[in-house]
Amino acid sequence: HKRLFPNWVDVGHILPLERESTFRSELKIPGNATVLLYSGNMGKKQGLELIVKAAQRLVNRQDIYFVLCGDGAVKEELLQSAEGLLNVLFMPLQPLEKLNELLGMADIHLLPQKDGAEDLVMPSKLTNMVASGRPVIATAKADTEIEKVVRRCGICVNPGELDKLIIAIEELAADPQLRKQLGASGRVLAADIWEKEKILSDAFSEQY
Repeated sequence: HKRLFPNWVDVGHILPLERESTFRSELKIPGNATVLLYSGNMGKKQGLELIVKAAQRLVNRQDIYFVLCGDGAVKEELLQSAEGLLNVLFMPLQPLEKLNELLGMADIHLLPQKDGAEDLVMPSKLTNMVASGRPVIATAKADTEIEKVVRRCGICVNPGELDKLIIAIEELAADPQLRKQLGASGRVLAADIWEKEKILSDAFSEQY
């Protein structure tokens, strides 16, 4: 029998960071700043240029930083388009043992997708984002699988809608309590739905 195994996350390994991440000091990010993190593949389907456009529009907000961590086909283009933007920082891929520290640096996770890409697959990085206890801003159409998850632990805007993305960023940046509530909701979601042992035990209980 074939069994569908959803993306799972080890909720014992990815934990909400209750202190300031060491990456913030390494990157010289001010303590009062809001950090928006994208971590993952820098490919064409992610639509990462939208993040740089948002950073350009918010360049005068000295309390909002964008961190892009990873590598991929469009990284060079992103570096060029972000040149001179002091609110955009790039990081190389990080080893697995630093993943929790990395995810815990974020005040808000970013999950951009180009139009149509959000229908193809549920990105595995989303499970880690919600397990880290931080809210998510995603670009996805209504009633896609991504939107159904993110509506419970963050904000979704349509792919390519820069103005609405900026409104979402500014709304969450201004409201630490809302961020905390959405992050806690995401953590519950991760523990309930994606926790590794639950997925495995559910699959095997169906089989036997």
